Amino acid sequence: MSTLPNLRRTTLDSNNRRLDILYAHTETLRSWVQLVVVMLASCDFDSTLRQKFGLQVLQLILPRLEQSYANDISNATILAQLGRLILQKPRSTSADLDMTNEKFGQLFRIGLAGIQAPSAPVILRESLSQTCHQYLYGIIRVADASSARRYALQNVISMGDRLFEILCDDAYGGEGTHRTSALLLLEAFVALANQEKSKYVVEALTRLNFIHVIVNNIKDIPSELQGTDGSGE
Repeated sequence: MSTLPNLRRTTLDSNNRRLDILYAHTETLRSWVQLVVVMLASCDFDSTLRQKFGLQVLQLILPRLEQSYANDISNATILAQLGRLILQKPRSTSADLDMTNEKFGQLFRIGLAGIQAPSAPVILRESLSQTCHQYLYGIIRVADASSARRYALQNVISMGDRLFEILCDDAYGGEGTHRTSALLLLEAFVALANQEKSKYVVEALTRLNFIHVIVNNIKDIPSELQGTDGSGE
């Protein structure tokens, strides 16, 4: 008769230890991210060395970010914010351009996947929407980024209507910067598709009855995304 209470106590102890380990892991990751942020902001790197360091960090966190969508959403939020910070740093032409384009392209793809992850909270979707918008902003206004634009559009198309459903819901019902982030990303999709002469994005938004919202908000698109023809001027 005493076996069952002992078993329950053992199970409870095991669960508590597991929660303690997960908490410790998250706190360790948070501290590591803070250290990286301080190094990026404060260390006396030249621009090339700073970018190489950022790319090494990105190479380390990208697979973990993708995996965390399914098994640790709190860690996903921490890693997503770090990825966005690295993307925002100025890019040096003397660094390995192919590696830069590859890693930032992977960050964009993984960001799109995270936006539509089943358990993604608002804070994660907002951070990833900002990251994806920042990436598109960079490649739309650069004349020699045609391969990156094609890659980006292929990834948007591969995500299907589910991605647009989530972003449209966020743009309709979100609040503050969350709503703005979703709307700006949708507008960037439109700009990207127009530049690549693709009807996919407009057709997807039309199916969701969202095209009128894009039209009404077109005046809010940053000037760099309006009327761009890929000339980089």
